[in-house]
Amino acid sequence: MSDDENHARLIEIARTALDRTQAKTIKWKTTDDEDTFFYSGLKTSLVADYFPRLGAYELRVLNSRGTAIASIKLEPDTFDMSSMDGGVDYNILRDLHAAARESALDIDGTLAAALDELLDVPPF
Repeated sequence: MSDDENHARLIEIARTALDRTQAKTIKWKTTDDEDTFFYSGLKTSLVADYFPRLGAYELRVLNSRGTAIASIKLEPDTFDMSSMDGGVDYNILRDLHAAARESALDIDGTLAAALDELLDVPPF
């Protein structure tokens, strides 16, 4: 498989994982690194990672043994520093990382619980 075909397949995996995460049909987990999130499937797993110093996002595909078999890491477009838009593929990885973070940290549930708690506090 050529590098271009591999790149296209990894972006397709990222896009599908993003769609499934946003639909809440897959759930991500936290790791020891606050910028890394993990999804475990039946035969493969995914790791969504962010590297703040580089502004880079990475998606790794792991086999059933936990060995990374493919990855894609993209940084913002360094030719146009006036925009944080690093291109379509970069944005897919960025959006996947954000969705994985939201899933792993249960951000919606936590915000709803905070509001419920505040509404249950009797007024002075």
